[in-house]
Amino acid sequence: MRPQSVHERKIFVKTPGGITKVVYKRSKPNLARCSDTGEKLKGIPRIKSFKLKSIVKSKKRVNRKYGGQLSSNASRRRIIELTRQWLK
Repeated sequence: MRPQSVHERKIFVKTPGGITKVVYKRSKPNLARCSDTGEKLKGIPRIKSFKLKSIVKSKKRVNRKYGGQLSSNASRRRIIELTRQWLK
């Protein structure tokens, strides 16, 4: 068996029979990042987009405003900024 694409890497696995076999392991996608600050988003799974379809919506993103788009600090800052503009 040979790797299907560049995204697979070779791993040598020792079987219970004592034979070493080559297994090709796929790489994970990058972590989701905040669109404002660029920091890593917590609570969002590192899986490919076609597997996201089978996951429940509550596990795809954090349950707050701008969840899955902005980090907690950035969303807090944005909400405060919007309320200040609204109060003027």
